Amino acid sequence: MFSIRNRQLVVTVPLPRLPRSGGIRRWVPWIAAAVLAYVLLGVAVFVFVAWPLLTLRGALSTSRRQVVMAAAIRGDVAPARRTLMDAVSALQQFRGRLVWLSPWQAIPGVSAHLRYVRQVSGLGSEGLGFARSLLDDAEPILAPLSPSGFTMAEPQRREILAAVETQLPALQRRWDELGQFRRRVSAVSIAGISTRLQRLHGEILSRLERADTGVRQGLNFLELGLPLLGYPTPHRFLILLQNNAELRPTGGFIGSYALLTVDAGAVTEFTVDDVYRLDSAAKGKLSVAPPQPLRDFNQTSEWFLRDSNWSPHFPDAARQAIWFFHREGGRGNVDSVVALTPTVAADLLAVVGPLTIDGLEVTAETLTDILESQVGREFAVQGLPLADRKAVMGRLAAELLAAMGRVPDRMQLATALARVLQENLEERQLLIFSNLPDVQRGLSLRRWAGEVQSTAGDYLMVVDANLGSLKTDPWIDRSLEYRLRSQDHAGKPCALAATDCRLVAQTAVTYRNKATLNWKTTRYRTYQRLYVPSGATLVQVTGNQYHVTTNNELGKTVFETFLVIEPGGSATITYAYQLPESVRAYVQRVRYELLVQKQPGTPGTSFRGDFVIGDHQFQREVDLRIDRSITEVLP
Repeated sequence: MFSIRNRQLVVTVPLPRLPRSGGIRRWVPWIAAAVLAYVLLGVAVFVFVAWPLLTLRGALSTSRRQVVMAAAIRGDVAPARRTLMDAVSALQQFRGRLVWLSPWQAIPGVSAHLRYVRQVSGLGSEGLGFARSLLDDAEPILAPLSPSGFTMAEPQRREILAAVETQLPALQRRWDELGQFRRRVSAVSIAGISTRLQRLHGEILSRLERADTGVRQGLNFLELGLPLLGYPTPHRFLILLQNNAELRPTGGFIGSYALLTVDAGAVTEFTVDDVYRLDSAAKGKLSVAPPQPLRDFNQTSEWFLRDSNWSPHFPDAARQAIWFFHREGGRGNVDSVVALTPTVAADLLAVVGPLTIDGLEVTAETLTDILESQVGREFAVQGLPLADRKAVMGRLAAELLAAMGRVPDRMQLATALARVLQENLEERQLLIFSNLPDVQRGLSLRRWAGEVQSTAGDYLMVVDANLGSLKTDPWIDRSLEYRLRSQDHAGKPCALAATDCRLVAQTAVTYRNKATLNWKTTRYRTYQRLYVPSGATLVQVTGNQYHVTTNNELGKTVFETFLVIEPGGSATITYAYQLPESVRAYVQRVRYELLVQKQPGTPGTSFRGDFVIGDHQFQREVDLRIDRSITEVLP
């Protein structure tokens, strides 16, 4: 018998009255039949309740999503709307039928699963509503794409960029809502449900996290991208091609440069040239004295564009590059400066696939070797003049742009390019400076500007400049060990609150040169700078080969020296220094914080830290693929 009580379905199964004594075995079949009927009815009801999920699964299938995306990049959002309507209808039907499972919730474990399904299905309805709102916000941007997809004339491009500018606030709100939605899903209790359902819940959270990251990346590029895409006015870039096989402070030696102008998303100018062509024309005319280390250890008598990136603070280096570009005869305005290493080009090749340049197949793995061989010695074999030895880089860049234009799946290409740009900006293989204040502030907020960061706590950054070591840096293994102790003036451990307690740091930098003597690699000659908190006092240095000087720049104290590491050899230089009182007071008042910044252009240098502050001890081991922040709340 069926009845509804308190908005729940109640099933009553009448059983025959059992006899008071004897003959109970006659009723066992009746009891078994009743239990079986109860189970079979439960299975039937479950199938009835779950049937709409098949429709929902079809609406959200990979093949359906591909159809929707293909239509969307042509400006047709109708398939997306139909898909969302199907999904909403199926989920509503499923939620309406959940009441039919109420009679079985007394079975052990069923109650927890029903509670979970009700919560998740409710959040699913909310998520589909969010998707519909996002589609409404994106439609004005997608609509002008019809019917030509990503290939469009200037009026279409300007219409789309104008729509992006208009819709950005709404898209930002959607991202905030997505973050809130993800937190609500994360808060759903999974206690008592099956392991399989727990794994499914984890997969849902992972997908939401990826979606959140994707939306954030997209918004980051959209917010900064409009001016950089040449909207509403054309934007001109000076691109510094830095070779991180010959490391310099902002990523590598500037062997070539490019000029790129973008107008409403279209490239209207793109040239690549050897930096020596520009520098040679200015020789004897500028007479600019180079930084002293370039004079002392590289026999550099004049300063040119190729050495302009001496400051590790990229905004300063970029302004210096613009200054040299114009003084050496470079024409036209420069709105922004981009510095990139071959690592970026290799990552782009991994997206578009191998290219054929001058009969050679260039892949992400062979790019650096082929370029160095062509520029270093093959040009002479081919009979090219010295001034044209880097022309291959221009052909490679042009072919790379053309290959991007040939990728059939434009949405997949855009997603992959966004990922490559994001990763290389975070890993400081790609740096951007803009003369537009709003854009520069946005770059700085996202830490994409290649800045030496200001900190209230502890700080560490090692900066190397390869001076006359050919292309040896890929063969150099670097490691960094940091040791921090709270000590009194007698060198004994102390509590930070003690009057004479201070923080004493020790940084050891180790180099291992795995290179051999050949046309491309040699002994490693580096001018090293160690940036530490302003006001730090050098106590002792061991392992130095040349005199160590102390300077102040970029709001930091800097210890500087020169090192030479022979092929097959190694060297460790260790600095001991006392941190300033301001850092000790900050640690005592707030917490311990150490920002370790990586030098642009370097791979993931290993870092190991050992910290003893008062009675508290902790260790950290990280790689410096990106900047790392180490924090510890002291008891």
